[in-house]
Amino acid sequence: SQFRAGIVQGEKPIIFPILEWLLQKVPELQKRAYLAKFLVKIDIPAEIMQDEEVNAIYVQYEELMEQFKEMHKQSEQLKNSGFNTAEIRKDITNMEEEKEQLIKRIERLRRKVESHPNSQKMMAVAKNLRVERDREKRLAAQKQEQQTNITHLDQRIKRLEAQLRDMRQASVGATPS
Repeated sequence: SQFRAGIVQGEKPIIFPILEWLLQKVPELQKRAYLAKFLVKIDIPAEIMQDEEVNAIYVQYEELMEQFKEMHKQSEQLKNSGFNTAEIRKDITNMEEEKEQLIKRIERLRRKVESHPNSQKMMAVAKNLRVERDREKRLAAQKQEQQTNITHLDQRIKRLEAQLRDMRQASVGATPS
């Protein structure tokens, strides 16, 4: 009763700790107030709940409440997942700037190359070099694959030869029936 009187009279020793607690938890309390609007269950007397239509609507009401909880949970997870739109926009802007710089650099290099007297011949040679290097990589990979196959086949041959030796030794000691 003294606490209530202190609140009603606005006494500082009682009001200040309450305000401090409230101000420290504003986001949490705002969230609770928001959720309370949608998650407060309605008390319906038992005699009214016996009506099938009322009962069906109440069951639907509870299902919708559960859906709301799930949707709110997903929304909170998305907010906290680190997908900050400002950061994403900044990254996109940076990437677009880098793209523009690369386009300008390519254009400068293209003009520089085209101004050279043998530019077409050099471009053809560079293209052929790139094609040959790609071919060389493919051939190296193919060679590695075939060496691996040879190793596996050698191991299989050794196993089969050992099996054959064992069978011959077993047949030498065996008598035909």
